[in-house]
Amino acid sequence: MALVGRMALGLEIGFLFFVALVVAGKSILEWWQVILLFMLAIILIVGIAMGLPRTWAVTAAWIVQIGILALWYVEPIMAIVGLGFVGLWAYAWYKGRQIDRVNNRD
Repeated sequence: MALVGRMALGLEIGFLFFVALVVAGKSILEWWQVILLFMLAIILIVGIAMGLPRTWAVTAAWIVQIGILALWYVEPIMAIVGLGFVGLWAYAWYKGRQIDRVNNRD
């Protein structure tokens, strides 16, 4: 679970970089605010990724997915991209648990 989940969360950090560019380009926030929020999001996601496969980290990762879906308020096209990343996380969560079960049987 940990490895697959960390890869999915790492890809989401890359996605958030492009979201930060969109937010900065639309002048919704000041540049320094965008950079600060992006850095806080990176710290949060890296902390969650380091906590995987603990229960609190999995729950926090699902909350991050809700936050990613909420980005459609910033730009409507982000809903489609956000759904893709939520699907990626759900698949990583499911397959990671499946891999863990197989590894624990041996």
